[in-house]
Amino acid sequence: MLGYELPNLHMEYDWMDAFIFLTAIESAVEKHRVELIVMGTKGASGLTKILMGSNTVKVIENSKIPVLAIPENTELRIVKSVSYASDLQEIKNEMKVLVKFADHFNWDI
Repeated sequence: MLGYELPNLHMEYDWMDAFIFLTAIESAVEKHRVELIVMGTKGASGLTKILMGSNTVKVIENSKIPVLAIPENTELRIVKSVSYASDLQEIKNEMKVLVKFADHFNWDI
């Protein structure tokens, strides 16, 4: 899987029928007790298109958990370190999740 092992990482998928994308994401987060949302980015228009897709922007703006946005055509590499940006409103909860992932994957923050 992805060319290297991911020990103790649980992944699953689900199908949700929802008219609004953000509603489907929020439902999945609650149903599966998700701790990190990973999204690909493409689409949208104008300045948003330059930065990321409109669905991704909506999820980032509304999510209570961290969102990892990965641009289209990004080359997969093994991550050794991560940078983290925050508005500092939920820093304690955000850091709990970030440190958990960093410890699991042996990342420097």
